[in-house]
Amino acid sequence: MSMINVLFFTGVPIDDAATLYRSGLVAKKLASLRHQVLFTSVSGNFKKKEVKEVSGLSVLFIGQAHYWAEKPFSSRERLGIGKVLVENFKTCLRLVKILKKEKPDRVLVVTTMPVSLMAGLVSKILGFKTFIDIEDLVVGQMESAGYPKFLVAIYGFFEKTWIKIFDKVAVCSHYLGQRYPGSVLLPNMVEVDWWRTPLRPAERGFAGQRKLVFVGQMGAYHGQMEVLENLAPVLRENKNLKLIFVGGGEMLENLKSQISNLKLEKQVVLTGQISQTKVREILVTADIGILPLWDTPVHQARHPLKFLEYLAAGLVVITNKVSEAERIIKDGENGILCPAGDIKCLAQKTEMILKNPGLAERISKKAIVSIEEFSSEKILPKWIKFLEQ
Repeated sequence: MSMINVLFFTGVPIDDAATLYRSGLVAKKLASLRHQVLFTSVSGNFKKKEVKEVSGLSVLFIGQAHYWAEKPFSSRERLGIGKVLVENFKTCLRLVKILKKEKPDRVLVVTTMPVSLMAGLVSKILGFKTFIDIEDLVVGQMESAGYPKFLVAIYGFFEKTWIKIFDKVAVCSHYLGQRYPGSVLLPNMVEVDWWRTPLRPAERGFAGQRKLVFVGQMGAYHGQMEVLENLAPVLRENKNLKLIFVGGGEMLENLKSQISNLKLEKQVVLTGQISQTKVREILVTADIGILPLWDTPVHQARHPLKFLEYLAAGLVVITNKVSEAERIIKDGENGILCPAGDIKCLAQKTEMILKNPGLAERISKKAIVSIEEFSSEKILPKWIKFLEQ
């Protein structure tokens, strides 16, 4: 196998040690096989170049991520569009210097954020073979966040047109594959052995204390508020049940208020943003994982990592029939499916699993088997083949 010298550039911040996202895991795995990897990223915290270790990956931050939408993420700086463009231009100038110095065989740009598309254009102008990995749909996020329709339409056209400059396109879902004809489908992967638990079902909680987990960013279109509202009656009926929301985000305070209003402080836990090691500690002792999905572009486009982590840890996954979830989950076998966007059904199926520990155990065992299809051992060779082209 020939060695690859690849420079990653991701247009979303990866400086949060809680997660490496898709691109970081690919980079780590390539580096472990002695491929030459330089991982560059914008950051929510740094404006100038700075190297930081993030969950075992060395990340060179060469720009600042600016969220100027109405509801900015976390405490990141909120700027006007003019300054955003200036900062993105500075990021591209820094990237030029790095490309000229490192001379990578491949440049892999991640996301279709404006700064990623600009970085891809810079790389192409300089003569580098430049690929893009589309792990999400920016226009879908814009639509879900309430942007005006004309802005969504303009960016959607801009995004699809700009993508044509890249030599190769990778996507994580069938939905994105249809949106970008000629792209290569590379689903998310998971380090199966790292997430797997040796705990017996009785120790996991199937026969005693129950833990229901929701992992994800507390955002406007992730559904935590709706899930809590529908699960409230189930929690009141099952005093031995704990609902754990794992993750931070701009909706965290709203969720806290909702918990207080429902008087569920003793049964609902908010962890905030935590490390992947802490997430694993929670998942391997839980028995049900919730993932609400709606039939919208933002959910159709995704191949959620948390979904794979639920399966790898042997949780009973309860989710909706949307895109990749519907392809992976066989209802009643390795998980439970509900109609798209039906949050009431998620609550009803949760109650059903609580009353059927035998079914929960059977589904858990099949979940662990089914996740092998998305192990890093199966998916990484596909990434190497993609990058070698």
